[in-house]
Amino acid sequence: MLFRIFFLALLFPIFGNSQTKTNLDLLFTLIDNANIELKKDFPNNQFVFEQDARNQYSVLYNRFLLNDSLSTIDDTIIIKIDTAITEYPSIFRDGILGDFFLERKVNLKISSSSKMNYVKDFSYTDSVEISKINFIEDNYLSFTKNEFPAEPFWASFVQPISIALLSITAIFLLFFIRS
Repeated sequence: MLFRIFFLALLFPIFGNSQTKTNLDLLFTLIDNANIELKKDFPNNQFVFEQDARNQYSVLYNRFLLNDSLSTIDDTIIIKIDTAITEYPSIFRDGILGDFFLERKVNLKISSSSKMNYVKDFSYTDSVEISKINFIEDNYLSFTKNEFPAEPFWASFVQPISIALLSITAIFLLFFIRS
């Protein structure tokens, strides 16, 4: 019986890799956090969202409206999304010959001009594999995309050449010293 369990464990390995969240999902998470903060900062108030029909953030405003469930209303507060942006500030390699990763920063800035000058910033930072960029960006929403930096000179050119030269030298020395 123990042999069968061991065999099945080898046959079906369990990996701890989770699916990478898309940039839009991260913005939705930031909107949920913003909604919680707004309800804490302005209890018993109704939120009205300032937008026009041409606004690119209409998807984000809809997420705000989905979460709005207030019972008593004392005053109306006008909320506006100032910026929602995804940035890739740096690129790095996982190990010597590992995959390239991008640092990802997703920022959301909301403001209200109806009460006082209320401004809140929400951000999320993580790293994502460069090969998954096409899956996490939405081609139709410009605020979920951004350009990323070029590969560093050391990682793209010098590092592979130096590893190849060191390998050739090690093999040469192995055969030279043996004879």
